Amino acid sequence: MKTEPLQIRKQVEVFRTTVKDQESAALILVKFQSIYPQYKVNFDLDDCDNIFRVEYYENLNIDELQTVFQQNGFSAFLLEDPQF
Repeated sequence: MKTEPLQIRKQVEVFRTTVKDQESAALILVKFQSIYPQYKVNFDLDDCDNIFRVEYYENLNIDELQTVFQQNGFSAFLLEDPQF
């Protein structure tokens, strides 16, 4: 019997943040890359919600993510998909 390899799918979570400037965004990005090098993260500060995106393949601990923001003086709130 031949078994198929497990397909691990990329997932993306989007957060509304209180980060307003590129310098603060760069600080958060450096923190995340040092703590979670397996995640691909970026900001979209041109969006009215100051979006923070996280691409990941395995579990994402949202509480830990929010704690990193809080420890640096910011907040991040998960944006829910309005289609569901």
